Amino acid sequence: WRLVWLVLDVTSTKDVNFRRFAVGHHVARAGADVVAITCLLVLLVVAPYRLLNRDFRSRLIAGLAHVGKSANRQLSFRRPTPRVPVEGTKISAFHGTTAAAARAIESGGFIPSKSG
Repeated sequence: WRLVWLVLDVTSTKDVNFRRFAVGHHVARAGADVVAITCLLVLLVVAPYRLLNRDFRSRLIAGLAHVGKSANRQLSFRRPTPRVPVEGTKISAFHGTTAAAARAIESGGFIPSKSG
């Protein structure tokens, strides 16, 4: 089609400067078309490999699991207010330990280690 447009543009006028401009314009656009078609062909060759890759599929599924599930109804960039416990309340904090060690701490109290 680009050749047809070039012939129509060149034959539609007698102005030499416009003809030069038309030729340059269509040659530049033809070069861009060649680059775009080359990139498309590369994508078509590489796309099946990317789509069949296990890592890509797992990331895609994990990402799709979050679609439409925002914790905020209205997005805000304000800093959240910290949740500070009320003065005088009991705070239960747990550290990763075995069940046997937790029972020993509950029955005999906490004994700090000597090695840190």
